[in-house]
Amino acid sequence: MSINRYLQKYRSALILIIILILLPLFSSEYIKVVAMQIFIFGVFAISYDILLGYTGIASFGHAIFFGTGAYVSALMMLKAGFSFWATIPFVVVSCAGIGLVIGLLTLRFATIYFTIVTLALGQFCYFLLTNALTYQYTGGDDGLHGLPMVLQTKNQMYYLALAFLLAAFFIAKKIISSPLGKTLVAIRENEFRAKMIGYNVLNYRLIALVISGIMAGLAGSFNAAMLRSVFPGFMGASTTIDVILMTILGGMGSLLGPVAGAALVIICQQYLSSYFEWWLLIFGVIFVLVVLFLPQGLISIVYRFRKKNTSGGLN
Repeated sequence: MSINRYLQKYRSALILIIILILLPLFSSEYIKVVAMQIFIFGVFAISYDILLGYTGIASFGHAIFFGTGAYVSALMMLKAGFSFWATIPFVVVSCAGIGLVIGLLTLRFATIYFTIVTLALGQFCYFLLTNALTYQYTGGDDGLHGLPMVLQTKNQMYYLALAFLLAAFFIAKKIISSPLGKTLVAIRENEFRAKMIGYNVLNYRLIALVISGIMAGLAGSFNAAMLRSVFPGFMGASTTIDVILMTILGGMGSLLGPVAGAALVIICQQYLSSYFEWWLLIFGVIFVLVVLFLPQGLISIVYRFRKKNTSGGLN
């Protein structure tokens, strides 16, 4: 593909990236923090979309991985004196191990069983963090604070979060475009047919869960580094609900959709809650309207616009 054709094909994406790169130069500190939250939760939503949108598995305990990544990094930095970057391999191994255990115990059964068990495990982990027996390690309801700074300035943290999102998106895109990704979609569309042509559905679902769990754990780790704190809520049901809303609102089965959903949810949380006491009611109305008029999510607007322009060009 020539450079001109490449630039034309990805023009919108390149313009958006340039805007995001320039954003810290003319925005307030608050906007930078909100943008970093969108980047990090965008990765979290992408990880959930790999599980739900591409593999067809609904987890109600996905915050387990997000919280694990956050607490592993926080504990190793505060208790063992590790740098943030040195904790990353431990986050990957921990989340992969948890994904393997949960997957081996639940994925061989009906998907509804997996959904219920992950919900129960998520609540168990949440209460474990707030239990008096673990207070000296987890800080209980207060969480852990005072994590060492990863980078010195907000601008540097902003660019790190942006690079994290772009890297995660690129890796997820490669996975989904690979034979593995196409197999996951085939399993989602027709599990019985996938079994009949020889695919080991359990193994592929297990791989998807592990990949999704690692990505979610890394998002939790970066979130802890950005906030310099961790809280039990990172592993709570509300965090899982947030990521489900992000994925559905943005558009399942499209990696860009969950990022758009993350932006919508976080902007509503940050701004609507500042101006309206009943902001959850307003957000509920937005959710209903998106589901009714954009059943494929916010990303469907982009697809319709692109299709319209393509059709116009052909005429």
